[in-house]
Amino acid sequence: MKPSFFSRSRLWPQQGRWWVGALLLGVLLLSLLGGVLGAAPSSHAQATPAGLVLEYADANTSATSNTPRPHFEIVNNTSSNVALSSLTIRYWYTQDGSQSQQFWCDYAAVGCSNLSGTFVALSASTATADAYLQVGFSSAAGSVGPGGNSGEIQVRFNKSDWSNYNQVNDYSWSATQTSYAPWSQVTLYLNGQLVWGTEPGGASPTPTPTPSPAPTSVSTLTPTPGAGGGGSASGGWRTSGTKILAPNGSQFIISGINWYGFETPDSVAHGLWSYDISTILNLVKSYGYNTLRIPFSNQMWESDPIPQNDVGCPSCVGLHARDILAKIINYAGSIGLHVILDDHRSEAGESAEQSGLWYTSAYPESSWINDWVSVQRWVHGLPQTMGATDTVTVNYLASDGWPIVLGYDLRNEPHVEGTYPNQYASGAQWGTGDGIDPASNPNPNPFALSCVATSSCHDWRLAAERAADTLLGDAQTHGWSYPLIFVEGVSAYPTSSGTQANGPYSSTWWGGSLQGVNGNSKNPGAPIVLNAGGSASSLGPAVNNQVVYSAHEYGPALYPQSWFNSNTCYKSGCSGSSLVDVWTSNWAYIATPNGINPSWPGHSGYPWNNTGAQPYSSAPVWIGEFGTGNSASDLVSSAAGSQGQWFTDLINFIKSSYGSGGSGVAVSNLNWTYWALNGEDSYGLLNGQYTGLGNASKEYSFLCFVETGPLAVPTGSGSGQCGSTGALPAPQ
Repeated sequence: MKPSFFSRSRLWPQQGRWWVGALLLGVLLLSLLGGVLGAAPSSHAQATPAGLVLEYADANTSATSNTPRPHFEIVNNTSSNVALSSLTIRYWYTQDGSQSQQFWCDYAAVGCSNLSGTFVALSASTATADAYLQVGFSSAAGSVGPGGNSGEIQVRFNKSDWSNYNQVNDYSWSATQTSYAPWSQVTLYLNGQLVWGTEPGGASPTPTPTPSPAPTSVSTLTPTPGAGGGGSASGGWRTSGTKILAPNGSQFIISGINWYGFETPDSVAHGLWSYDISTILNLVKSYGYNTLRIPFSNQMWESDPIPQNDVGCPSCVGLHARDILAKIINYAGSIGLHVILDDHRSEAGESAEQSGLWYTSAYPESSWINDWVSVQRWVHGLPQTMGATDTVTVNYLASDGWPIVLGYDLRNEPHVEGTYPNQYASGAQWGTGDGIDPASNPNPNPFALSCVATSSCHDWRLAAERAADTLLGDAQTHGWSYPLIFVEGVSAYPTSSGTQANGPYSSTWWGGSLQGVNGNSKNPGAPIVLNAGGSASSLGPAVNNQVVYSAHEYGPALYPQSWFNSNTCYKSGCSGSSLVDVWTSNWAYIATPNGINPSWPGHSGYPWNNTGAQPYSSAPVWIGEFGTGNSASDLVSSAAGSQGQWFTDLINFIKSSYGSGGSGVAVSNLNWTYWALNGEDSYGLLNGQYTGLGNASKEYSFLCFVETGPLAVPTGSGSGQCGSTGALPAPQ
């Protein structure tokens, strides 16, 4: 990366929920105790409810919502073990319609795979209930011992069309019961007999019968990777070779766009100064995009300020930043869009972190990782409290039934500020080992480094693994499906005649070099390998098929790289300045057959199994950023080495990966998100007023030709159709 890229302008006008409940319950108990102490003497403390008790907490206090979220705990105050498979829970409500409904488990201490949910319509409805959700347990859920409890059971449900329920007239709903406590308007049954609560029609429990004997040991369930989490029986997003797969196993190609602002001092998406969330996202959908990449800063996440530059979104005014972001995610999902969250920088500001690292003195690596864990829990509907307590709950599923959030872009544009040895040593590197000699072990435990404790590491590959392993371990603990992990490249890597310490180096755009995955004849390769959790002494189980590699790619208008010259051409081998060859050597080779083949000089094969990982020979590639201006010459030009040539050729290269060929390289399934949606950006898709396109040809003669999926703009000559402003020009 060259210094002029550093000035690229982006123009602009806690922890898990259980402890919150425990804390609130503790405060309640102290309050009750204080009342007892101040009252007349009593012969005994308040009695604990006998028998089996069902505790309830409401995780969605909105009067109307498309996703009720009842949470439960079963407390066993009997003297015997109780098999969970003998118990069922009923949550009573009014359906407010006749649509089919879907049940989801977000978390269960006994494992989401051991829960089932069924919907039952009442033959005789009441004013507050015409249906109930029944939650049951498999035999593998184990049992609850005397004085014990089931642990948290976090579920939710929705209608097939995602229309709202009126929770106010739901028998079991209570907006004030936000921490676990006994609640008589949810009911519990033992072998079909009511043992807790009162049904809407007035039926009350009989004394708890003696439970049937159950095994004395409680099953310990390890959540199945990819199962649970959001209730998707087929798992979450994952990869297979060069493909990203949706939970139902179908291919999903990211055809997306960046919408920035949360990472800036504004702490909110730009354009909301003029228009509502729905207005802007409806435009995104109408132009054929299926995914949003949304950058944020660690400062915004942790401080959660109330932004001031959002007056065009009346429902946003006065909300904290995370709540506005939640509203964006929820609306995006409701219209079929998906989201990738991007940790863009530490302190709020423009562009990438100048140092190129994933931490600063104010936001060390531990904060970066902790913030990602907080993000993941927030995405799963668990309110966070850093800076402020969240009031808008994130919906987990989009209207297509798949998780709205695809995954996490761990850090934007890791890089070094130059390619001289002293500058290289202070920036983000790939494969140096941070004290573990890559010549002897290029695939170490990423937690086993002395620099971790002091937040002074420089091997970005190992830092990405630490963050990803922590996220995957947290997902496994909660029984959630795994997210996709997006890992960007760096900006410089030693040539085959160079070394990590002394160079010479091959340099490219910030975040654009993934040469280190394979390494070369002198430097060991370092592919990303993942585990679910880990520490310096051991790692969790290997997690395969969740990594997506990411690169950023720009043209000569940003900086005149050496390959932009009078000999610049498109196809592989056309000259020493073939754009396809530049892209392939830096990142596209990963999405080619057997493209990943990491070297380990002096050895016959790479030590994949050091961390339990399975070898892989290809992986999905996502071009997380690329963009161009809105003049005609920014889109297409016959001048060799020009911005227009670069943009036309890149669009053709992406298109070739979907089967049309012609580049000379067998690349497949390239994913992308254009930079940017923002109308105030010189590369913006929208005009400065956020009312339409900045240049219709950019959309209808270029970008639409690489859109995929059901939201893609249809091909045709009519207004607003792909090709209506002319066909995609041939590569040059």
